[in-house]
Amino acid sequence: QGETFAQFFPAFLWVVRDFALRLEDGDGGSISSKQYLESALTPTQGFSEGAEVKNRIRRMLLAFFPDRDCVTLKRPVEDESMLQKLDTCDWSELRPEFVEQVRGLRKKIYGSSPPKSLNGKNLDGHMIGWLAEAYSKSINEGASLNIGDAWTQVANSRNTKAVEEAVALYSQLASECKHSEMPLASKELDERHNDYTTRARKLLRQNSVGDDLDEFTAELNDKILGEYASLRTENERLAREGALQVAKDTYAPILAGVESHAYETFKSYEAARAKARQELAASIPDTPVKAEVLSSFMEGCVSDAAGRIEAKRTLDAEAEAAGLRDKLGEAQHEASQTKIQLEKETGELKLREQHVKEDLEKAREKEKETREEAEREKQRLEGEASEL
Repeated sequence: QGETFAQFFPAFLWVVRDFALRLEDGDGGSISSKQYLESALTPTQGFSEGAEVKNRIRRMLLAFFPDRDCVTLKRPVEDESMLQKLDTCDWSELRPEFVEQVRGLRKKIYGSSPPKSLNGKNLDGHMIGWLAEAYSKSINEGASLNIGDAWTQVANSRNTKAVEEAVALYSQLASECKHSEMPLASKELDERHNDYTTRARKLLRQNSVGDDLDEFTAELNDKILGEYASLRTENERLAREGALQVAKDTYAPILAGVESHAYETFKSYEAARAKARQELAASIPDTPVKAEVLSSFMEGCVSDAAGRIEAKRTLDAEAEAAGLRDKLGEAQHEASQTKIQLEKETGELKLREQHVKEDLEKAREKEKETREEAEREKQRLEGEASEL
């Protein structure tokens, strides 16, 4: 069974410190540290219990760790008293050959150690930590270690984290969109959502392990839909605020005209408002709130403007009526004065006529008296003449 477990086990590096032996084979030839390890793992002859136990360990190491190596280190210090405080010693206090060997060990570890993998998949720190915790728990509880179950749990744990990372990517892209691009038209927002979703799914595939990802893909899709709903809500809020500001700026000259009574009739106001509405329809992004803003704001302004225009017309009509009443009063007063003057003049004319008539009557009477007196004088003269 060792060959079966070998695929799950890491590379084996045996570090032997205080190594004082010579690296030689039985014939006195020079050998490497790895050859020394292979020689040490060669089963010994004998049938004693001790020999069997050691050989069993050798067989297990050979079976479980096909990728193995060995590094030998000399004694770090000559002074035995310093062996108890090596962790506090400075590098300069250690033997130069030991320091050189340690540096070689570091180079070997960092340069040739392959990444930990399981089922052909390289493990990251999160997965290794989870796997180590699962192994330790099984060992400490005395339970049988099922690497297949542990791998399934590690895969589930990693895939769950991969979902979180993919959602985080979508959230990051959505946040950048909120701060730099919104508000967007509905079509443009859908295009951003599709692009972010594609990138999030790609990241999930890159960071996940195993072939059965349907469950995690579905989880990712659900969370992305939640993020997208939030994104749409924010886009609508920003679109509404922006559209309202544009509407206010576009309507401002018309409002100023209403307040300054520049529109004599509602028809002239409605023509200006219709033109402004067309400009808004062309300038506001094609978001779901576009129709709402156009209808709520532009139509909401009508009643106020109509009221103001009608009030102005009423005031103008009242002012005109008052002016006409004043003119009528003046005309009536003038007619009354004229009538009085005419009546006065008529009376004077009648009185003057009366005086003329009286003077004429007197003149007639005086003329009559004069004729009579003349007739009498004529008669007297004729009488006197006849007497002569």
